[in-house]
Amino acid sequence: YQLAAEAGQGSTHYQVLARIHYQIGLLFAYQDLPDEFRSATRQAALFYQKAHDVQGHAYALRNIARSYDILHQTDSAAYYYQQAIDVLKEPTLSVDLQVLLSEYSAFLIKCGSYHHAERLIGQLSREYRDHDAIVLQSIAQLHEKQGQTDSARFYYQQALESGQREQSSYLKCDVHRALARLDFLRRDFESANQHLQTAFSFQDQIAEQKRQEVVTKAHALYNYQRTETKNIQLQLDKQKFLNYISLLFIVVLILLAVIILYLFKKRSLKAQLILVNNQKRAIRQRSMEQLEENRQKILALEQKIEQSNQYNNQLKGQLLEIEKKRLESESHYIQLLQEERAV
Repeated sequence: YQLAAEAGQGSTHYQVLARIHYQIGLLFAYQDLPDEFRSATRQAALFYQKAHDVQGHAYALRNIARSYDILHQTDSAAYYYQQAIDVLKEPTLSVDLQVLLSEYSAFLIKCGSYHHAERLIGQLSREYRDHDAIVLQSIAQLHEKQGQTDSARFYYQQALESGQREQSSYLKCDVHRALARLDFLRRDFESANQHLQTAFSFQDQIAEQKRQEVVTKAHALYNYQRTETKNIQLQLDKQKFLNYISLLFIVVLILLAVIILYLFKKRSLKAQLILVNNQKRAIRQRSMEQLEENRQKILALEQKIEQSNQYNNQLKGQLLEIEKKRLESESHYIQLLQEERAV
């Protein structure tokens, strides 16, 4: 059931979830775990309410009221009984509502609220009042409290005769004790003794049932505690596993972060290396171009120098030619002078 409840978390199948938690609550009640019982039953009541199941909602609240009654917390029990009745209040008097009214009235009589109990019994249908053993017992108790012993005896006897197969040993024991008490008041000791003996026999049955229930509950509680211990160990193992997975996940994330950072750095260095290589290539290209340009300039200069040399040689030749002619002219002139002088 617990696994089913955990699997149904977040589900909208409220009717199924309500039944699961209702059964879990009954198991807790059987194991005498009232706090766990109320917690599970409140969950069941909530899911019944969401599923718009007024009957299931009302009976879940009734069970909570019973748990408080067992603990003698009468105010809390009365509150939840009233809540259950308010849930079932309809224009027509349903059987479920009458069941709750009869149980609540019996609870109020036990608490001493006789007028309130009488008002609730008055809301029941006549047919239900005349055939329900609990209601007949409650009516008998009201008459007994009012000193109407004959009426009380009549209703106690009606309670014993009504639905005998469905009657519990507790009701029979209480009714026979009440009849013995009434017979003792009218000094019918033989009848009182018979009722007491019958009540003692039912009391013995109740004691035997309780003994069997105690043994069964002890085994159930042992099994529950053993199961809870296993569940706790499983939860611890699960938590350890989750912690291991979380640690592994963190380590993987760190490794991924380191790898990504390494790849990013590597890509960044590669980009920088490419940029440096491109810059070197560009510088080398510019250097080659500069060298080629300088070579071309040198060749041009050499051509100019060669041309200049040729031009200078031509001018020098012309100067020598002129000097030659000048010397020849001078020699000719001297010869002429000499001839003249000779003459």
